[in-house]
Amino acid sequence: MGRRPGAGRPPGPGRPGRNAPGRPTTGRPPVRGDGTAENAPGSPGRGGAGRGRGTGTPAGTGGGTSPGGAAPAGGRKAGGRKAGGGKNGARENGKRPAGRPAAAASRPAATSRPVRVPPDTVSPTSARRFAARARSRRRRRWLAALLAMTLLGTTIWLLVGSPWTRLRVVQVTGLVRVPRSLVDSAAAGQLDHPLLLVDTDRIAAAVRADPHVLRVSVQRSWPDMVKVSVVERVPIAVVPATGGLALVDADGRVLATTRTAPANLPLVHVDVAQAGAGALRAAVAVVQQLPADLHSILASAGATSPDAVWLRLADGSTVQWGSAEETARKSVVLRGLMLRRAARYDVSAPGDPAVSGVAGAGRSTRSR
Repeated sequence: MGRRPGAGRPPGPGRPGRNAPGRPTTGRPPVRGDGTAENAPGSPGRGGAGRGRGTGTPAGTGGGTSPGGAAPAGGRKAGGRKAGGGKNGARENGKRPAGRPAAAASRPAATSRPVRVPPDTVSPTSARRFAARARSRRRRRWLAALLAMTLLGTTIWLLVGSPWTRLRVVQVTGLVRVPRSLVDSAAAGQLDHPLLLVDTDRIAAAVRADPHVLRVSVQRSWPDMVKVSVVERVPIAVVPATGGLALVDADGRVLATTRTAPANLPLVHVDVAQAGAGALRAAVAVVQQLPADLHSILASAGATSPDAVWLRLADGSTVQWGSAEETARKSVVLRGLMLRRAARYDVSAPGDPAVSGVAGAGRSTRSR
């Protein structure tokens, strides 16, 4: 009990001394076995001032009950764990307790050693196999590039330089009044050209210049043909014109002039320049939609606007028809009005028709 275990023990082979080589020092004075520093006489122990359990007696005199007033050796029985230069006393003085190793922070940092990675070892057979695969991939890439260039060159030659893809045939459809020579002359400048370089817009513009042509489309047909599709303008009526009669289409465009009206075209009196093409179309629509019994007694028709169509019957009477709408209803109303002989019939409002010139009355009368 008089000596603390480990205190004063001579350093052995596996336990270096406090100042032995290889053991770090802390720069503090050595500590004796009783827990006090060698060069600090009277330093307080565990029972020092302010830290004892009882009174604040000096080290070596307080806390013990031995007859001589001296603290027992080791200080465990008399002063408990506070006696002498114990753990807490040494901490108060900034000293490390006896018999404990130095703090980890005071030890030198361990240096990391590089890890040696063994080089990869590849067998000669594997190396040859890998090299053969790489050569095969390179060959495939070169072959693919060569094939692509060959296909591109062949395609360009077929489209531009081959004699099999040059324009030789011109096929035309839809011609009735337009002569075939017009289309042939329009395409003559493009013959024996590579079909890819044929100017289809130029051919279409030359054909469209004819007044009888409404629409035209030109399409390539491989390997050596061009298809020309023509939609002609169709005359829908005959209108009086200077020096004769004019055949006009739905747009009021004069397609041709003649001295006698064709049997299948109605004669309408419309000044297209003033009334417009809408008036012409309205008059023609009324004439074409008339029932057969009324069409047989029709002498002529005309219009001053799209909503002012008039008819002249064979007996000299006139009919104010109005617009081209409700032709069937207006025809039924006109038949009823014609039961009473009159000089003028008005069916522009079929719900409220009127007649005028009835039996010499000289005034207009609404039909009930």
